[in-house]
Amino acid sequence: SEMQQRQLLLDMLDYFYMRYSSIWGISEVFPFSEEKIRRSYEVIENLEEKLNIRYSDHELEVLAVFRLYIQERIQKGLLINEKNFLSHEIEKTDIYKVVRKDNYDILRSDHKYLGEIIYFSLLLLTADMESGNGEISILFSDILEYAKEIVSFFEEKACVKFESFEDATKAIYWQLVSAYFSMVYKFSRFCVWGIQEKASENSEVFGEIYNLTEKALESLEKKMRKKIPKRNRKSIALLMTMLLNYSSKRETRNLKAVVICPHGLITSRILLEQLENIFPEVIFKGACSFREYKKMEEEVDLIFTTD
Repeated sequence: SEMQQRQLLLDMLDYFYMRYSSIWGISEVFPFSEEKIRRSYEVIENLEEKLNIRYSDHELEVLAVFRLYIQERIQKGLLINEKNFLSHEIEKTDIYKVVRKDNYDILRSDHKYLGEIIYFSLLLLTADMESGNGEISILFSDILEYAKEIVSFFEEKACVKFESFEDATKAIYWQLVSAYFSMVYKFSRFCVWGIQEKASENSEVFGEIYNLTEKALESLEKKMRKKIPKRNRKSIALLMTMLLNYSSKRETRNLKAVVICPHGLITSRILLEQLENIFPEVIFKGACSFREYKKMEEEVDLIFTTD
């Protein structure tokens, strides 16, 4: 079918990106000039601006080339039929409304091209969004609540406050929207990583955060009775790795701490020296007993204790 043919093309582009970490370096393998690819790239960037969202570099490059392949197939009369979709949710999204209004050269308002409008909108909805400040649709208020739960879960488990809870929630929200449409419409994509992402994925910290991500997604997966696509799980974990790393570095510069030990001053001072070596960014206000701590006038952010 045409859907399967396009899936193969999309898989091929994802593979090329995974293999070479860029489309630009191998642009000669595609039947399009580099200038044509660049203009298509700018079309997707303009769409980002209108929707106030941001796709990953990988998605931007793949979408730019894939858009040209779609245009070519439409010109050959190889169309997607709207009957392939139960599209009432897609049609209510801002992405669909913008695509339908603007057409972006490859889409036309003629009814027989409605399937193409829906297909391209689904492609954009399931793409890897790094961030978005656009209006959060009331259609997906449940997903927004799950995004808040996930951010709160990470703050609790990692003992770190995000610089902006709202921005972190929006970033997770867009990933969950992508996962939702991927699951509902069975729109699969390869899990693609560039050089930087591969390095992060192989780190011990990423492994721990990926495990936390799977735990954080359990309630949503239970409700949907489906597993969040691996691609989205890894994107959420990578996003959380970045956000937690930035927030922890930012917070620890001004954190004040105290060591409390009910087993004696010697034990507490040994612990204090060890902690000062482990957390050089933290300002330790000394070691004391619990009674001394109760009399302290200066507030602290962290308390370490052997009890």
